Amino acid sequence: MVVDLTPDDKRLQAEGFVAGVQAVLTDLVAQRELYAKRIRSRLSEGKIAEAQKLLEEFKALQTRDDVQK
Repeated sequence: MVVDLTPDDKRLQAEGFVAGVQAVLTDLVAQRELYAKRIRSRLSEGKIAEAQKLLEEFKALQTRDDVQK
């Protein structure tokens, strides 16, 4: 019995690309949540300067446009 296997490069390339984008998005969502919790914590502790620094770092995270590019 013989089975003809056609090259599957394009599908594998697309799956790899999608998996990569999913990993980037998952990481970005986790980072944003972590920053948000840390900022709220600093604010509740009255550490405004630290919260402001974390907010600036938060704003420097990738945006939707960055990921789309």
